[in-house]
Amino acid sequence: MRPVMIVMSHGNMAAETVNSAKMIVGEMENVFVISMKEDDGLSGTMDKLEAVLATFDLQTEIVILIDLKGGTPGNTA
Repeated sequence: MRPVMIVMSHGNMAAETVNSAKMIVGEMENVFVISMKEDDGLSGTMDKLEAVLATFDLQTEIVILIDLKGGTPGNTA
């Protein structure tokens, strides 16, 4: 089984990156997007990540792509 991919970013960058990838390779399974909104902060972003992670068991391989090292999405991951 392929690992789950979570793409996280400030604003809509993650969603648009995944949309662009779909234009090239078609639909992708097990790809999730977490877009940090201005009022999410660390706790709101953590809530979004935890909600996605809760859908998998502890044996699931997960790859998380972030937009900026040291930013809130990366620190949350």
